[in-house]
Order: sequence, then structure tokens, then C-alpha cells
Amino acid sequence: MRFWQQRLLLRRTQRLLRPLKRPMFVDSILSRFEIPAAEEFPAIEQFEPTMIEIEPSAVDVFEPPGLAEDRPSSSKPRNQHEQRDELKKLLDLLLSKATICSTCGVQHTANRHDSLCCICYDVTRNAFRKVDQMWISHQDVLENLNPVHRWDFLEPNLLEIQTSPTIFLGQRSFLIKSKSGNVLWDCICPVDMVTVNYINKIGGVKAIVISNPEHMATFTIWSSAFNNCPVYIHSRDSAYMTLPLSYIDSHIIFWRGETYELWDDISVINLGGHYDGSCILHRKGYGGFILSSNTLKVGADRMSVSVMKSYRNFIPANPATVLRMFQIMLRLDLDYERVYGSLPGDDIKAMGKQIVMSSLREYLMWSCREKELEEPWSTSKSV
Repeated sequence: MRFWQQRLLLRRTQRLLRPLKRPMFVDSILSRFEIPAAEEFPAIEQFEPTMIEIEPSAVDVFEPPGLAEDRPSSSKPRNQHEQRDELKKLLDLLLSKATICSTCGVQHTANRHDSLCCICYDVTRNAFRKVDQMWISHQDVLENLNPVHRWDFLEPNLLEIQTSPTIFLGQRSFLIKSKSGNVLWDCICPVDMVTVNYINKIGGVKAIVISNPEHMATFTIWSSAFNNCPVYIHSRDSAYMTLPLSYIDSHIIFWRGETYELWDDISVINLGGHYDGSCILHRKGYGGFILSSNTLKVGADRMSVSVMKSYRNFIPANPATVLRMFQIMLRLDLDYERVYGSLPGDDIKAMGKQIVMSSLREYLMWSCREKELEEPWSTSKSV
């Protein structure tokens, strides 16, 4: 970016942003809402998202998933060889059968071709028509769509991975390099060995972190490609997990709470909004950055972010949810300058913190204004 462009960006930002007055602003907003504190929000046992459910057939060997601690343990313990053989059979089954939704690219159980995708047919968000539901296999994606993964280092320790041509939802993944182990943020479909070999050359993957259910993609195959590394998903999104219990217990870590510290100043924050378990990732150092996914959607002008319950159906998030997100960001006071969204090019290169906080504040001020505009017919003068 040239010097005059930087100056222009700075001037535009200064016009849009106003200094945050924390006590007065927060108190004025809180006085209009009765919002429970973060620790008073319902636990995962009470979280039941509204979605269209298709009951599995009698021959379906898989059961609906749940939290590991809520399920009774098997009376007959299995040794490591039996578990390894079972997981290998599961992976072969997922690779060979049509288990990937052709719309969102998220992988489901092997016996699901007569069912609906619980993500695309979530009536509160996406609600696609039933005739649109199709299931494809991982091999079909590789052979028919011919996708190619492109890599680009956005920062010395941040690798962007995207698919060309754009397929499914078009999201990108990020590899965060660190001394204690690399972190893969979100997944894309499909998985190719060229990308796997390249990532292994620069340190492999120690853990996979998913921001929301729409970006799970084929995380089972990504995990198996990197020595069955653990997958971190917030517990509020566990209801969208459609994989067998044996895989969930051994590979997926459902974390709870507001923040989860990984290592090397890498942390995951649950903000909610798009999904109850929607998260962002924060990395300190060199000004810091956040990976916002579509939890905080970067605007087309790269000078704003937005929050919506459904981006496809243009359903905005309610003010109570945005207020809670604003409170969390205000309380944590994260140090960052750059914001990277879910789609290629959704990047805010400077003043990211000011833009995020200003956007959330403007959203609240717009939705909580005391006096609505008067309609033209209400101001007509009587003769």
C-alpha cells in the first residue's frame, strides 16, 4: 500500500470512528435490555437448535451424538488395536460412500443419503428446498470438480489455504504456525495429498479448531492426514455433529466457556451470533490478528464488520446477541490490528480493533435508538 493510500485510509477511518466511552455507552445500552451475564447463559444440555430432523432407519448403526461425559461407558473395554481398526473402517466408509452435502460441503455419517443436511436445512438459518439435497463422495469431488488448493502466506506465521475454482461455501482455511505446534483453523473440502505434504514440510498440524458447523467440511479426513490430531469444537455446536460416537469420543474435544487458551499466545473466543458456538481465533504478537470466520463478517468496504444469524436469508442477529458480543470484546480487550474473514480477500490490514468495535457499537446504536422516524402520513396537517 502506497503512502497516499495509507493516509487516505487513515482519514476515512478517523471520520467513521468515534472514541468509545465505555461506562456511559454500556450503561445506556444495558438499561434498555435485560441481558443475563455470560455465566448465566444455559449450558449445553439445554441447547436445542431448531432444525429439521430425519429419524435414522432401523438398519442405521449410528446413534445421535452427545457429549462424552453424558454417555454411559461401554461395559466391555476395547484395546487400542480394536479401536484403531474400527476408526480405519470408519474412515474408509466415509471416503467411499456419498457422505458430503453437495451444498455446504460438510461431511456426515455414512448412512445418510435418505436424510437432509442438518446445516443446510436448519429452518432458523438456511432452509434450502428439499429437492436441492444431494450427497456426493470425497472421490466424486476430486474427480468431477477438479479443485486445486492455493497457498499464500498472508503473514510470516499465517498461511491461507483456498480452493480454486470456488466450490461449496467458498470458505478458506488458515494454518497458524507456532513453536509448540501448528493450528489449522477451519477446514475445506476436499483434501489433497499435495497440500498435506506441503503442510507436513512446514511442521504439520497439532490441532484443528472449527469456528462454526458450516466450516467443518471434511475435518475427519484432515485429522486422519495429520496423525489423528484432535479437533476443537465449542460445546454449543455439538448438536450439529452427525458422526459416530466412537469417532467423537476419540477425536473431538468439546470445549466450554468463553475462552480457550491453546499455546503460544493462541486463544479461541466464543462470541456466538451466527451460531451459538461461533468463535474467533486471536493471536498475539506483531500487532496481533484475529481470524473472524463469519462470526464477524468483514464488509465489502473492508471498513466494517457485521453479524447475522443467516447470511443466506439476510436475517440479522438480535441486539441482545450483539450486545453480548460487544461486552465480551470490551472485557477481554484483545490486542490486534488485522482481521481475516472467512472468504478470500475479506481482510482488514490496519486498525482492525477500532473497526470491529465501532461496527458493533453502530449496530447497537441503530437498533436501540429511542425515537423512530415518523412516517410521512403521520405528519400530515389537518385543514
